[in-house]
Amino acid sequence: PAPRPRRPISWSRLAWAALAVNLGAGLMASQATSLQSVRVVGVPDGTQTKPLEKAVEPLQGVPFFRADSAVSEALVLQMPEVESAKLERTLFGRGLLKIEWAEPVARIEGTEAVLTRSGRIVYGLAAPDGVMTLSLDSVQSTTAPGFIGPYPTLELARLVDRIGAAMPGEDWALAMDRAGIISISKPEGVKLIFGAPDDWDQKWKTWERLIASEPTLPDQRVIVNVTAPDWPTKRPRPAETPKKS
Repeated sequence: PAPRPRRPISWSRLAWAALAVNLGAGLMASQATSLQSVRVVGVPDGTQTKPLEKAVEPLQGVPFFRADSAVSEALVLQMPEVESAKLERTLFGRGLLKIEWAEPVARIEGTEAVLTRSGRIVYGLAAPDGVMTLSLDSVQSTTAPGFIGPYPTLELARLVDRIGAAMPGEDWALAMDRAGIISISKPEGVKLIFGAPDDWDQKWKTWERLIASEPTLPDQRVIVNVTAPDWPTKRPRPAETPKKS
């Protein structure tokens, strides 16, 4: 068979392709692609966004290709009110800063800290009215943020949610003692001891079964222990010594 004729190289196409690559690289490295404006979303109404916008200043004047959004995200995460931060940018100098705001679910008694829905212990964040009070042993409350003794605070935050959903409007307080025993109580009513943070579903079902058979139980001054959910106990609740302020 006759050999196929060779197609001539299209030098003009190669030149245009090279030009396009150079223009693209130049654009990516140009200050024209640096961050010029940022819109913040995810914060409560009325929140001042200037401190959040200030966190992106290190990216201003930095070309898109060389800018590291993680730097600004880390600065935003230093604010106690912020749970998570994600900065999205375009080649045209615009940015969208997505914020997840911390939601306090309990105030920690004797401190200026709160427990958030994600299980973080945050200092310097005001707790709204009506949230539950969390009482911790003095030794436990000074441990590393995110943990109280050997137990993750996320378990406590989930318990707060469960209590609020099952018994809304009740004046419950949550406590954890030096041994890590968790309990909830009403000022002039029941004290419910859960024990260690395990078998939550079984313990909660036992409590629901008890109040179904005795609806006034939450308002009785007794101690109910569901640490062993198959063998709950009930006894009178003695008077408690007021805590020293």
